[in-house]
Amino acid sequence: MPTGKEAAAIFDALRVGGEVTLAPVETFYNVFHAAVTDKFGVNWNVVAEEAPKREVTL
Repeated sequence: MPTGKEAAAIFDALRVGGEVTLAPVETFYNVFHAAVTDKFGVNWNVVAEEAPKREVTL
């Protein structure tokens, strides 16, 4: 998914009737990373391509 908002929407749909195995978090490499097992037993790793905005200090 390109954005964190899109990734969150897909994650929310997959978790209905399923089980969250990794709650959504922001990492150093993207704004959204989560994992869920859907109601059919399929494991999903949902990751956004959007990088977090970081200030660089020199």
